[in-house]
Amino acid sequence: MFYQGRFDMHNPRCLHDSWVNAIVVDEKGSGDREEYRSIEITMKLLGSYHDGVHVITYQHVKGYSLSASQTHRLAAAVGHGDWLIDELIISSDNLLYHEVHFSEGAHLAVFCEDVSYQWKARGE
Repeated sequence: MFYQGRFDMHNPRCLHDSWVNAIVVDEKGSGDREEYRSIEITMKLLGSYHDGVHVITYQHVKGYSLSASQTHRLAAAVGHGDWLIDELIISSDNLLYHEVHFSEGAHLAVFCEDVSYQWKARGE
């Protein structure tokens, strides 16, 4: 899913210190009445060196939560804060579980069937 070296703080593609540009929850329908529903979440992050954007897409989402702590300075001037740490594991029911913590107290957790990652350099 992610690339080798993603934990290397000297690599401009390292997720640490990236900032949220967008988190989009898309609920798609299929079938005659669009009665079959599927959730996809796309997160776009400005890279820590501000030279590109990370795009992480969670497909076939089975559960998720996004929270921001009232005890931190979550505001227009601060936003979610820097991406601090994340963990990606396979759950006991073979789903991917990705948990992310941000410096201003925001927290994202996603259970899904698949995750994709893309790096878009500035100007692409």
